[in-house]
Amino acid sequence: MTDDSGGPVFVVVLAAGLATRMGETKQLLPWRGKPILQHVVDAAEASCADDIVVVLGHDAMSIAGAIRLGTRSRIVTNPGFARGQASSLRAGVSAAGDAAAVVVLLGDQPEIRPQTIDAVVGRWRQTDRPVVRCLRVGTPSHPVLLAREVWSHLPETGEEGARHVIAAYPHLVEDLPLGEELPDLDDPGDYRLLMEADNCLWI
Repeated sequence: MTDDSGGPVFVVVLAAGLATRMGETKQLLPWRGKPILQHVVDAAEASCADDIVVVLGHDAMSIAGAIRLGTRSRIVTNPGFARGQASSLRAGVSAAGDAAAVVVLLGDQPEIRPQTIDAVVGRWRQTDRPVVRCLRVGTPSHPVLLAREVWSHLPETGEEGARHVIAAYPHLVEDLPLGEELPDLDDPGDYRLLMEADNCLWI
């Protein structure tokens, strides 16, 4: 097994989906004064990542015009985004250059914290496992770190993304237990719950 754990780590933010259940471009929904996707990009910028690749697809021009990129962030457009999340993950790792590993984030999880990204990278550097998967209350979740040696095993289409690799090669996976849940925003009900929870902070 190749040990690249001292090499550079990129973050790949997957934000190319159609968001059919939400009914609008969920990456641009406002939360705490910024678009949902901006919170994810900001967390990646505040982490230990060497570079950040934001993968866009559906409504890419509108999203690109609405978010602010830091000095380590850049946008990659996936023209085949309709083929599923796997195609966007492939686009992200292809753009990762000389990275030894990528940390995969979802563009609809605005509560992600830079400390979580750093913890995933830290666990990878401490072990020889090419996949580090977060477990939130015992449930597999993002972020997920994928070392370069497993990139060629990623599917090209479909919605599975890294799940195919994790299921096929469980001996390569290092689990990182975390206590809190990290919901994503799939439909208007999820967004309403996010806004309501935020309002409760002021009661």
